[in-house]
Amino acid sequence: MTFFLKKWVLALCLGQCLWLSGCGFHLRNQNTLPASLQHLEVISTHPYGDFTKQLTRELALLKTTSTARQGSAQLFIHEHNLKYRLPIIGSSQQARIYRYTFSMTYSLKLQQHTVINHRNITVSQLLTLNQNALLTTNNQLDLLTTELQRAAINQLINELKSLPHV
Repeated sequence: MTFFLKKWVLALCLGQCLWLSGCGFHLRNQNTLPASLQHLEVISTHPYGDFTKQLTRELALLKTTSTARQGSAQLFIHEHNLKYRLPIIGSSQQARIYRYTFSMTYSLKLQQHTVINHRNITVSQLLTLNQNALLTTNNQLDLLTTELQRAAINQLINELKSLPHV
């Protein structure tokens, strides 16, 4: 009896999925930008840097074109940098804790009208190294930099999504 019931539930779930896909149901994408930002030109002081490339890829995933067009919005990345605070040096038997901070400044123009003027985004994270580990010889810093850049890009996209009546 339970085998028959399992087949029945499986068939019912499969039928429900086919019915939903057949009627044109699509999951809603939470990361869609407003229609006025669907053509967004990214202008950066470092156009071939890792951060700008990653930002352009993320915008492409949101189905936003990044080519210059008449009437397109312009996202200016004025500066972005990664800084760290030196740890308090104790004995060599203690772990060292670094605080890394990624900050960026951006502006947004829409049809020659400045919507956002020089807004800052700052994200930070701690990096802990064991007592004998060298910062320059492990890939933790590269991973941390990528994570901080992704966090800043996500925050930027959330701010662009929340713009009223753009």
